[in-house]
Amino acid sequence: RDFGVGAVARRAEVFRGDQAGDFAVVAMGNADSIESWDGTNNTTTWTTDATADEAIALATFRDELWRVYRSTAGTFGHIVSKTDNGGAAATWSAGQVITDLANPVTDLATFDNRLIVASERGLFAPTAAETDTEDLTPAFKYQRNADNGLGLHAWYQWLFVPFAGSLFRYDTDGQFVEMGLGTLKDNSSEV
Repeated sequence: RDFGVGAVARRAEVFRGDQAGDFAVVAMGNADSIESWDGTNNTTTWTTDATADEAIALATFRDELWRVYRSTAGTFGHIVSKTDNGGAAATWSAGQVITDLANPVTDLATFDNRLIVASERGLFAPTAAETDTEDLTPAFKYQRNADNGLGLHAWYQWLFVPFAGSLFRYDTDGQFVEMGLGTLKDNSSEV
């Protein structure tokens, strides 16, 4: 679907909620509302969110659809919220602040039975009670880059995270290890 001039789909998720079938839900960033598609056909069933809700990224977790968005009114910051009904008029929870406005969020994923939020300054996760935020990579908060975490992806027991111009893996035991091209050793062999 053509979302219009300058519109960029940032992340898509499939979510049913209490709908009769699966919906494709598309995060359009800070400037455009969430789009959803009910799968009936490619032209007439795309719907812009009825309440103009926005999302930087989306993820499904525990039978819920989660979004992260930037709030500059009311509660300031980057906020995660969830819905269990989905569709074109989802009812979102009030949510919780994950990072302040000075630390932009870049992506969202689920890994190791947790919701993981990537930002320019590292990885964060809401606590199990969803009342506080845990900084998963505190040693990296000064390696700020606008592309940090963009495109993070869970695969088996690892979460692959583009970070600081390289590729890192976040393990289920909480280790954040570089594994990208920056780890290649020089080969000074004459052979």
